[in-house]
Parts: sequence; structure tokens; C-alpha cells
Amino acid sequence: MTIWRIIQTDPTASTAAIKTVGNIDQSVYSWWRNQVTDFSSVTTSKGFLDTADHLFNNCSKGPGGKPNLILCDQTTFELWNSAYYSVYRRTADTDNDYPFPNIKFRGALVVWDENFPNLYASTLDTTTTTGGGMAMLNFNFLKVRYESETDFIKTEFVKPANQDAKVAHILWMGNITCNQRRKQGLGWKIPRTLT
Repeated sequence: MTIWRIIQTDPTASTAAIKTVGNIDQSVYSWWRNQVTDFSSVTTSKGFLDTADHLFNNCSKGPGGKPNLILCDQTTFELWNSAYYSVYRRTADTDNDYPFPNIKFRGALVVWDENFPNLYASTLDTTTTTGGGMAMLNFNFLKVRYESETDFIKTEFVKPANQDAKVAHILWMGNITCNQRRKQGLGWKIPRTLT
């Protein structure tokens, strides 16, 4: 299972292909839905930070803590950096750290990934001009489980036909699991510019 199956843009979906996650029907059981926030109406830096704060608070409800990693696309990361500077502006002689080398939001590290999917188009295509996305992840409830028979197991060397080389495969099989989807969040349709 991929992380994009665990956190979805429409956790109330009843589409047969995506409505069950971990054999639990998310269209029936609201406690099994991830948090999701639409940023399409955001136009200002303050509005961006307020909306991110709302999503963060929704992911923090209940036991188990708050998100500890916020993953986003490059443009969203740059908007976040710009929003911080816009809202918490200081004069140049007192703020020698801009652009900020690391962004933290309420203790969670904000990082961008060049392979972050285009959530706006609901595809795993990484190119987006229509809107960005962010995933707020709480690793207390996300685990990588592996199958012990294929945990980086090397196969026997074999010699392919018509070659002098020998080849062996390294096998690994596993899955991402989540035991509290409501502690994971997704922000999407993030504008490409803010005022």
C-alpha cells in the first residue's frame, strides 16, 4: 500500500477501488478517514498559514501527538518560506537567516520532494501548475512492515545466456501500514501564488 492510499484527497469516497483501506470501509466509518483541507480559497500568506494551522490542529486531536513531518511539492515549500517572511517580517539587520535554511511548523519539519504527486489532478504525475499539496504525517502511526523471507535476501548468482557476467537479485517485500489514519492529513489545491 502506498502512502497516497492511506491519505487521500477524498476520504469519504465510496469508489470501490479506494473506499477500503486496511479492509475498513472509510465511506462508512468516519473514524477511519484521514484529515483533508482544500486550500483553493486561500489568497494571502496569513490565510495560508491559518489554513495550515487548522489542518495541523485537526491532525493533532486525540492521543498520539501531532504531525512530525510535513511533506510538500517545491512551489508549496517556497510559498511557505515566503509566507513566513511576509507574516513574521523583520528588518534585514536583525534577520540574517532569510531565506530560512529549515522550516518548522509547530515543531514539524517542512520539507519538499521533487517527486511529490499532483494531488490537484488526483494523479501521481509530479508536474503541477494548477495547485500544490502537502501531507502532514505522524510517524507514531505509520510503519514499514517487511516480510521476513524477503528482507534484503540475495538470490543465487546465475550466468545469463551469451554473457560472461553473473547476476544475483536482492529481494525485499514490504508494505506501509497505518493504525490511525485520522492522525494523518492532506492539504491540496494550494494556490501557486499568494499576496
